[in-house]
Amino acid sequence: MTTRRLTLAVLALLLAAIGWSSTAGTAYAGGPTSVLLVNPSGGRAAALYHSSPDYQRLVDAINAYGSDLGSTDRPDSVSEDATDAYRLTWLIHDMSIWRIDRIYSTADDGLWLQTLADETGRDPFARPGRWHRVAQPEALTAVLTSTGLTDAAAITVGTLDSCALINDGTVRCWGSNWYGQLGDGTNTDSNTPVTVTVL
Repeated sequence: MTTRRLTLAVLALLLAAIGWSSTAGTAYAGGPTSVLLVNPSGGRAAALYHSSPDYQRLVDAINAYGSDLGSTDRPDSVSEDATDAYRLTWLIHDMSIWRIDRIYSTADDGLWLQTLADETGRDPFARPGRWHRVAQPEALTAVLTSTGLTDAAAITVGTLDSCALINDGTVRCWGSNWYGQLGDGTNTDSNTPVTVTVL
């Protein structure tokens, strides 16, 4: 091959690589390329690829690449039989599990994450889950809404309580209810959404 042809071939490959890299989203070396989002109690699922803007919002909302994953002790506000958690399953090359996050909403203190991960590439279930806070609760609820995992048209997250405007026009709230702020006519805290009947 002549030097000119070799130079042209290298230049063509370089231009192709630049074009490809400028259209691909952010994926971290050794990290996930997609995430499966599941709402078991609602029977809904969605998936995001690393080039999706919602994927990056989700990464930021839960601080997916943060190093402080908290404690192995379950927070007192998360019930032991909590089965209605949203699940995020992060996949490397869309095949291997990188980590699993379970999102819990509590009446006492908002959103908690339980992360099951093993960054060594082994079984993420081999280690106990680590409990930590959601870095950006509003961003997380926005992603869950935009992916269709909830029936909510809009969600607002407070320090101790949250509310959602449902597509059918009803409002549902959950969390602390010391002053009757959930609008269900009681002062009973609720980990699950209750329909607002009193405004």
